[in-house]
Order: sequence, then C-alpha cells, then structure tokens
Amino acid sequence: MGKVCENKLFREVQKQLLELPLIYQEVLTLRFFEEKSLSDISEIVGKNLNTIKSLLSRGKEKLR
Repeated sequence: MGKVCENKLFREVQKQLLELPLIYQEVLTLRFFEEKSLSDISEIVGKNLNTIKSLLSRGKEKLR
C-alpha cells in the first residue's frame, strides 16, 4: 500500500475511533497505537484483564 493510502486509512480509523465511547478509545489506542500489553493496559485503566479483553473485542467490533 502506498504512503497516501496508508495516511488516508489512518485518518479514517482515527475518525471512527473518536466516535466510540472513551473507554474503547483508550484501550484500543493503548493496545494498537502504543503497543501496550494487556496487563499494562489493565494497570493503566484500573480494570481486570478479562474486562480489558472484552473491551478490546467490543471496541474492534464497533470499528468494523
């Protein structure tokens, strides 16, 4: 994929991400843009690991 296409895709994902509730924005950003581990995300947001897994799964589904 060319640089222009990648930038366009990134902007579209970013736009869609901003339409999600804040908790989904936070966990998706930490996981996929900051490349944090699930346990790190759990500590950062103060939720248990299974909750983080659920939030990531639901957040990705909402982006689709």
